Amino acid sequence: MLELTCDQVHVLTPSDFYLFPKLKEFMKGHKVSDDEDVICTTNGWLEEQEQQFFYNGIRALEKAGPSAFQLQEMLKSG
Repeated sequence: MLELTCDQVHVLTPSDFYLFPKLKEFMKGHKVSDDEDVICTTNGWLEEQEQQFFYNGIRALEKAGPSAFQLQEMLKSG
């Protein structure tokens, strides 16, 4: 049986998902004043992305290893 602690799950989870580096690059230079501004800016960026962008992200996650759902199930069953 695979036993994982919370610290190990963080290590096993891919830290460079397709979406986050691209969002981080977009956010460089943007001045935000509060959480609501971050949410609005992020939502606007997401809405501007083409369907292919999200498809590519899903394909990248498939290759990255166990999904968050799979890891959660491993923790529950352990």
